Amino acid sequence: SPDLPEDVRFAFVHEPAAEEAEDYFGTGQLWSARAFEKLKELYPDGGPDIAEFPDYRGEGAVTVQARNTLDPGLRNTLVCIRVHTSDEIRNLLNGRVSSEVGARVACDLERYALAHADRVLWPGGDVVEAYRRYYGGAVAQTERVRPAARLTPARARRKTPDARIRLLYVGRLERRKGVQNLCRALTGLDRDDWRLTLAGGDTPTAPLASSMLAQLRLATAADERFELRGEISHEEVLELMAESDLLISPSLWACWPNAVLEALSQNLPVLATPVGGHVELVDPGTTGRL
Repeated sequence: SPDLPEDVRFAFVHEPAAEEAEDYFGTGQLWSARAFEKLKELYPDGGPDIAEFPDYRGEGAVTVQARNTLDPGLRNTLVCIRVHTSDEIRNLLNGRVSSEVGARVACDLERYALAHADRVLWPGGDVVEAYRRYYGGAVAQTERVRPAARLTPARARRKTPDARIRLLYVGRLERRKGVQNLCRALTGLDRDDWRLTLAGGDTPTAPLASSMLAQLRLATAADERFELRGEISHEEVLELMAESDLLISPSLWACWPNAVLEALSQNLPVLATPVGGHVELVDPGTTGRL
């Protein structure tokens, strides 16, 4: 990318196969170990100033452990874990908490990294307090740092010939995203002056681990107020935003959702649940409603 500074470099870690992880508690722990070894390889003189890992699946757990045991390879490094959404919270809200060893280890790796990192980075809103509530306060020292985001300049809004209110949902069709609740709420409205477009990739998070897209199609069958687009390109998302009156973000949990950021950059108001980053991104009466 021509936008990156000249001295940026990329390094890749070999993704472990199951047979390679026999001496580990699963591929997740081996992946975390390989990330740590690659970090020491790239910075042989005591590590970088800052090493940042996502909380998802405990990718930074081994590096955090090495830092806590005073590994000289990290003597110059502040190890940070950035809150996105942990796999444990994601699975809980999708109703699919597993007791398998690999799943439990992934949760333990996430919990260890969050509890023992030098810093836990969070974007804003109710995110860090929600994590403290969920993890019983076992969260390391926190620092609010906005995640980097490149947003598209606002486009001219277009009103379609259809006089109905144009509602838009953009994101994965996933249980924790609240798409079932959204469709259920709208079908209960005693009015027909609206139209909802749902755009996003399918997930197996409907009951019995079935397709959410298939369930939504059944739930909204023959109702012409609903349009299910499936996964679309970023350009198509911007086109839909230019034609819509309101973006709806009905998530049970949302850290710092890109769809909401993009909508606000396009001067599109947002109707959102009062959770996580929504609490700060959506200013009631100004940028939308909670």
